[in-house]
Amino acid sequence: MSKKWEVLYDDSVGPIEDGDIRHSCRVDTDEDWCPTINGQLTLSVIRSKHDLMYRICIWGGDDFGMEKDYKLYRNTFKKVKEEADAIPEPITEEWLKQNGFVYA
Repeated sequence: MSKKWEVLYDDSVGPIEDGDIRHSCRVDTDEDWCPTINGQLTLSVIRSKHDLMYRICIWGGDDFGMEKDYKLYRNTFKKVKEEADAIPEPITEEWLKQNGFVYA
């Protein structure tokens, strides 16, 4: 099932450089991500023009998150977003670690 993505460009989601894009959505988890807000996390796919990469990020309500980077020249934004869309819910820390995500 496709997640409900929202395109974000403003500073409310962190620093957005000129040319960057951030698509975000809320996803379910049964774990405590310091804190988890109403059993949900924020899942984002970012294209960073400055760093020449894409990133999938998953964050709780504060300082606990995980991420995975993709080289810009080997991937398309659509491909990375499709991978993010396929992350099973409820999201677990163990699944993310087994699939190449690291602590942010």
